[in-house]
Amino acid sequence: MKKIVLVPLVLLMFVAAAPPKKDAYPRACVDCHAKERKLSTLMAKPDAALAAKLQPLAPKGVKLTGKHPAVAFAFKDVPAKCMTCHSATSKTAPQFPLLIHTIHVPDAHAECTNCHKFDGGEMRVPSGGE
Repeated sequence: MKKIVLVPLVLLMFVAAAPPKKDAYPRACVDCHAKERKLSTLMAKPDAALAAKLQPLAPKGVKLTGKHPAVAFAFKDVPAKCMTCHSATSKTAPQFPLLIHTIHVPDAHAECTNCHKFDGGEMRVPSGGE
């Protein structure tokens, strides 16, 4: 009887003592979208399929074309600068959280913690330059 109880307890001690997994994306968007996947590169290419997928999120009267307008300033602080146009009250662009989750979540391109970081009990999404 004692052996049965000790085996799970010993296994639990090994799991609890394991070092935390290194974060492959500490800067969230910027670390995931590196090299040929840089946002500045991806957004420069027209993508009609993506536009069609995101069109239901666009504010009334806005037609998405599949090519993002030039936003060189935004690539200096991604995703914080994205909020300049993609705010909750935007009349010209889809809201950022809806946009990003629609792109990444349904196809399981990302795990929650690739973007959402927990720091001192608070959730944040880090921002940085490309």
